[in-house]
Amino acid sequence: MKLHFYSVKYLTALILTLALFSFPLAAAQTPDPERAEITSQVIEIHNGDTIKLANGMKVRYLGLDTPETHHSEKPVEYFGVKASKFNQQLVGGKKVKLEYDVQKKDQYDRHLAYVYVIQDGEWINVNAELLREGYAQVYTIPPNVKYADYFLELEREAEKTVKASGRHTVKVHPSSVPRKSRRKWIHIWAK
Repeated sequence: MKLHFYSVKYLTALILTLALFSFPLAAAQTPDPERAEITSQVIEIHNGDTIKLANGMKVRYLGLDTPETHHSEKPVEYFGVKASKFNQQLVGGKKVKLEYDVQKKDQYDRHLAYVYVIQDGEWINVNAELLREGYAQVYTIPPNVKYADYFLELEREAEKTVKASGRHTVKVHPSSVPRKSRRKWIHIWAK
């Protein structure tokens, strides 16, 4: 029996489609403290996404951004103080581990890292915790994109959690903030 060209083409497409959906899609890569390279104690919280360590390193968290609290050209941004306080609760005075991505430093000579801290006897990722609790938004700059998909999932989940639980969100109203520093920030408040 002779198969028509189009039949072979469609049969091949069908087999490839079935093969594709037979295997689970790859999940987003998640942070792992075993990949951390450096351990030191936090001696200063600069803001919600920047810390200083006992070894002299200034560290900027990768994959996220929090509202500014210390900027020479900007006022304190809405929710910046709350993000800084949450960061203080997570890592203030504690031992942390750092995991690098592709670039190790930025133009301000800060180390760019995913940061881990012990909480309830286990190492947790601080970057993920800030996103999960709504104190930060995803801010990924290539080539440092190792956990970008995972962080986007956390940001979406934080937004869903707010709606589903009936908790309040706080967002910046554009008219209440100077044009130069308009950003939207989400925070989850328990009733």
